[in-house]
Amino acid sequence: MPAGTIEMTVTDTGGTPLGNVAITLKNEGEHFNYLLHTNARGFAGMQQAPVTRFDVTLELAGYQTQKTAINVLPVVVQRFEYSLQPE
Repeated sequence: MPAGTIEMTVTDTGGTPLGNVAITLKNEGEHFNYLLHTNARGFAGMQQAPVTRFDVTLELAGYQTQKTAINVLPVVVQRFEYSLQPE
């Protein structure tokens, strides 16, 4: 089965990396559900990610929840950058 790699960086609006951001990747139709957390540098990644569309939710106390969607492509490394707004 083809797979891809996703790398995500999460910062605040000033560009400071945010650690321990909960990132949920969900695909209801295919029953995929993954939970990642950013490290102290605001980075989270996933190798061998299923090639599919994911609904993405980013959550951290004190910041607004952000929702988006991504399409994982086969073979390539995809990089996504997110900026969370304070509550």
